[in-house]
Amino acid sequence: MKPSPLERDPGLQRERTQLAWTRSALVMTTGTMLLIKVGSLSILQYLLLLVALWLFLNQIVRRKTEIATQSNVVHRKMLVRNLWIACAVALAALWVCLH
Repeated sequence: MKPSPLERDPGLQRERTQLAWTRSALVMTTGTMLLIKVGSLSILQYLLLLVALWLFLNQIVRRKTEIATQSNVVHRKMLVRNLWIACAVALAALWVCLH
C-alpha cells in the first residue's frame, strides 16, 4: 500500500516546522542582542527593534501552538497575517538601515 502524498510523515513534518520556528526566534533574538551590544542605535530605534522582536516572538509562539494543535496547518488568514508581519519587519529594517 502506497501512502498518499498528504500523509507522508505528519508527525515529523510538524516537529521540523516547530524546530525551524525555534531557530528563527533564536536568530532574531541573537541579532537584536548584537545590535544592542554594538550601541549604534538611537533610543527610538531601540524601542522599535524591541517591539518588532516582541511581535515576532509572539507570532512564533502563536504559530507553534497552532501547529501542535491543528491538523490543517496552512490557512489563508495566517498567510495574510504573516505577509503583513514580514512587510512590517522589512520596513523597520529598511528604516534602521537608512538612519
